[in-house]
Amino acid sequence: MMKDIEEPSLRTERLKLIDEVFDLISAKKDDLANILGRLNGPKATKHEIDASLDAILTVRAEISRTSPSFINRFGVFHSPNAILYEYVLHCVIPCLYSRHVYIRPASKSLIDTVRLHDFLTKAVALPIEICPVSQTKYCDILSGSEAVIFTGRYENAVELSRHLNVQLFMFAGAGSNPFIVGPGCDKVGIVDKFVNARLLNAGQDCVCPNAMFVSAAESEAWTSQFALSLSELDDHDRFPTAEVSPLLDPDQVRTIMERMLANRDDIFHGGHVDLTSLAMQPIALYQHIGRAMQPEEWFGPVCLLIGYDTIDQVSEMLLRPELRDSAMYLSTFGDVDLSPKVSARYIDIGPVSVLETEGGNEPFGGYGEKASFVEFNGTRVSRPILISQEIAEAFGCAL
Repeated sequence: MMKDIEEPSLRTERLKLIDEVFDLISAKKDDLANILGRLNGPKATKHEIDASLDAILTVRAEISRTSPSFINRFGVFHSPNAILYEYVLHCVIPCLYSRHVYIRPASKSLIDTVRLHDFLTKAVALPIEICPVSQTKYCDILSGSEAVIFTGRYENAVELSRHLNVQLFMFAGAGSNPFIVGPGCDKVGIVDKFVNARLLNAGQDCVCPNAMFVSAAESEAWTSQFALSLSELDDHDRFPTAEVSPLLDPDQVRTIMERMLANRDDIFHGGHVDLTSLAMQPIALYQHIGRAMQPEEWFGPVCLLIGYDTIDQVSEMLLRPELRDSAMYLSTFGDVDLSPKVSARYIDIGPVSVLETEGGNEPFGGYGEKASFVEFNGTRVSRPILISQEIAEAFGCAL
């Protein structure tokens, strides 16, 4: 009975804290841009701040809809990318249904995440504890917690889920989000849409589409439009999110360079890399589906264009094990009659990019296990994740 009385009062208090975070972010955008500046380009920083504010602005509707009861302890293995947005989604908003929240920064963004945490928690009394410790030590800290979310590599998530003593384990990974385009579609609009999504923070974001499939009969027109659009990125009205900026991970630069060298005959635009700053000019390459490389999450400014003869060839490629297991979203344009197996595995969002539709208060992820999964008391299910919804389903709704 005491818990039933306590929860509405605690949630009211926490909503006031959330409002304070909203006001702080709104008033201190320049300070936040300075904190995010090592990880983001200017356009990505603006997009991330705006997305964070949008998520907070609509959080009351989310909590009213999902109505999670309070748990005691929630743990976060933080992402090295989009650290403000992820902090809002995985740390700030969960204060509305967890008494205590713990966060372990990713090593690649450790300094930046600590600065962000200190900036927010010194101004707002959030019940969030940052733990810049080894993974082993952090697992000890989290032992006995009700729930955890991990962002990172799938293999690490599987290993953690086996050994971490928690009831609810959520994995938010990266996946396959291709554009599938039928014959005769508007090339300027679709290419610009792809470029805006693909080059968000120079390609260092999991919502970036990993390839565009087009009719091989129209390949020359598509490559011409890509080359033109990529040469006009300074047009901020057309490209509000696409930008060229340094890549965070030197190893990723090396990996991209090796892959591009192996496929250099297929590059039709770009390829310059500044090894001092790690800024990489957008690279575009075209391959026929019969010999195309596997589309992957590049975490860099690579635009892969794949030409098909029949739409069945696209269905076959999307159902290959590596792509099937990382299936998330499909952006579809025109007449693309994909197989029922593809439709059952991927989420078709129509003629828009994930960047345009993704919102912090709705489930996000995919039905491929490497995209996202939820494991509760040893039972694992792959599906898009909304933390408050998973907490409510696992531990009950608030009265």
